[in-house]
Amino acid sequence: MKVLISIESIKEKNLKQIKENKQKLTNFLNKIFNDLEIDFTDCEIPITIKKDYDLLLLSGGGTMIGEEESKKRDDYELKLLDIFKNKKIPILGICRGHQLIGKYCELDINYIKEKNIKHYYELNSKKLSTIHNIYFNSENFTEYFGAEYIQMPLNIVLTVNSIHKQYVDFSKNPKFNLKVIAESYDKIPEIIAGDGMLGIQFHPENVKTFQK
Repeated sequence: MKVLISIESIKEKNLKQIKENKQKLTNFLNKIFNDLEIDFTDCEIPITIKKDYDLLLLSGGGTMIGEEESKKRDDYELKLLDIFKNKKIPILGICRGHQLIGKYCELDINYIKEKNIKHYYELNSKKLSTIHNIYFNSENFTEYFGAEYIQMPLNIVLTVNSIHKQYVDFSKNPKFNLKVIAESYDKIPEIIAGDGMLGIQFHPENVKTFQK
């Protein structure tokens, strides 16, 4: 299983944080797949696809999609996404990567306004993230994953971490039949999927189960 992971560059995060994020993502994938071969890239590295990868993972980050400081990474990862999409290689987006999938599918990425639940803590807070519940859309889940893969009741409520200020706006029709698989109580898409792409707004790699 060969995976290419796009992460923050040294211009966005310090080396210690980048190393920690790499380790978390590696641990997360090792819990899911066997015989992993992982390569990392970032927007300071020219795009050269020299291997037959099985998965592209677009990771999270602190920059906001659409802002000037994020443009270089936005453009870089959108090109990566397009290359892998055209090769029909699966794509997984986490947090920022989830939003980038939405942007690639021609949806707007908006800032979260005052909502019923909190999706992030302010920078001066001692907590890095908050938590809230998400709810599954059984019809969309079954359409994307197939009934034979359902191993849990879809009326289940999951509690997830949350540390994001933007969200994918589904007020217009997306490309590639992108669908909302799960959302929060205030209708923020938390899991989206369509045509070989899966976006997760929360951070599964930060869950302790995947860090061991």
